[in-house]
Amino acid sequence: MKVYPKDRLNLVLIHVIVHISIAMRSYNTILVYQRKRVLIVDEVDDTRATLLTCIALVKKTTHVAAIGSFVLYNKVNKEKAGSMPDDVRSFVGVQIGNVWVNFPWETMP
Repeated sequence: MKVYPKDRLNLVLIHVIVHISIAMRSYNTILVYQRKRVLIVDEVDDTRATLLTCIALVKKTTHVAAIGSFVLYNKVNKEKAGSMPDDVRSFVGVQIGNVWVNFPWETMP
């Protein structure tokens, strides 16, 4: 998980990388962002497990002003681990079916 402080905007951007175990090992990095707005960003909302775990982790370890989530791709035909909490604003770039997304950083030349 990478954490990008945006002090002038009173916003913290959390980018979920690879999978949730990285976020679980790095949770201490977000403790300093009390009373900030947090945006959790992930490339694909597949089963939603990663997003829900990150949201729960932020809620458990901090007292933030607000939490939002953004995913580039949301797989609409995929069964989700749960629904997004009512107090989390969610943004989606593109709704897609259950297809594999090849990102440039994941493919070998």
